[in-house]
Amino acid sequence: MNPPRRQTTMKPLIRVTVLMAALAAGVWMAGRPAENEAMESRPAKSGRNLSRGALPGDQVPAAEAEGPSAAPDILASTDHTIASLAAWSGHDPDAAASWAMELDGETRDRALGVVVVEVAGHSPALAVRCAEGISDPRQRGEMLGFALAQQATSNAAATLDWLAKDRSEEEIRTLIERSALPGVAEVDPARVARLLAEGNVTPKAVDAVLAATVQRWTQQDVHAAAAWVVNFEDETMMKAAMPSLIGLWTKQEQEAPAAWIETLAAGPARDEACAAYAAALAIVAPAEAETWAAKIGEKGLRAETLVRIRRSR
Repeated sequence: MNPPRRQTTMKPLIRVTVLMAALAAGVWMAGRPAENEAMESRPAKSGRNLSRGALPGDQVPAAEAEGPSAAPDILASTDHTIASLAAWSGHDPDAAASWAMELDGETRDRALGVVVVEVAGHSPALAVRCAEGISDPRQRGEMLGFALAQQATSNAAATLDWLAKDRSEEEIRTLIERSALPGVAEVDPARVARLLAEGNVTPKAVDAVLAATVQRWTQQDVHAAAAWVVNFEDETMMKAAMPSLIGLWTKQEQEAPAAWIETLAAGPARDEACAAYAAALAIVAPAEAETWAAKIGEKGLRAETLVRIRRSR
């Protein structure tokens, strides 16, 4: 009788070498049918707050359930390699990031994107470094915005410091700010408000950043938010911010905005506040909404607001 065969385990270093070759070349490494079937039947991890979109890895191999400390041995395809990398990132983020950094071209970008998504919630500084290593400009901008927003929840100063030093071209900077600054606004809307007021936000990112800042500040300190909005030197920004301010305030306390609006001097800010309040009351108190619409001094805005109220009935 032949002696039983000894089972051998691939050393971690060899595993990484094999994975690098597979990921770079897209090589099919067939596992046993049962293992492949298990891989195909498991749902993907959600990627926390960011959808992976074009990133692969929508199917997670069975190895994830076992909690791998290094990349798994059995891979069904390049997509499964990416999915396995997602699981590896959760158990050893530094090793997974180092491994992804050693890849080349589009494969490297895909792998780094997966690491960013997986580690941003618990290791945001590492996620930022990985995002910086992505070569495709648009993907780099989107991933940096996501990673910096995650970092802001625990260290808003670090995110603002990174943004102050960044010299990305305007298109990429816009992608970064649209995610990163709303992340800062979640914890410190007043700082983002100052950036907006000083004109230090990329023009194409202003609308997204303004909306997030008004929403969060209204939730935290509605009177401070109201004072900020009404004192905008840029009338366009005031008009963009007022409906969110008044709408959220009315939901919190329906009668509260009325007293504040009555303190405002006649002019564009008062007119916009009356119009926003009338719109907020249109469904729940249409008669009162018409009363507030009638207080609008500018004829065109008054007529437009009355039409909106009547259409909402």
